[in-house]
Amino acid sequence: YEQTDWHQRKEDEFAKDMAELFNFHMTDDTRKGVLIAPPKVLGTVREHLHPDARSRLIAEIDKDYAGRSALELAELLDKHGD
Repeated sequence: YEQTDWHQRKEDEFAKDMAELFNFHMTDDTRKGVLIAPPKVLGTVREHLHPDARSRLIAEIDKDYAGRSALELAELLDKHGD
């Protein structure tokens, strides 16, 4: 029988849902977006991005910033822009 990695399956579903949400919000031509996720998750999100949404990306950051406060995240993003 085949063993299933349930954690990985849930992570992939989450990444796909995030791509769909990003696609939905990027239907307006004036919007731009930034994707921030761990490398593996970011790769899964990319697979599900619509070409129009992908064209509106201004940055992709392959880092895991989970568990950070809003202030910490703002500081990290500010440093990333340098």
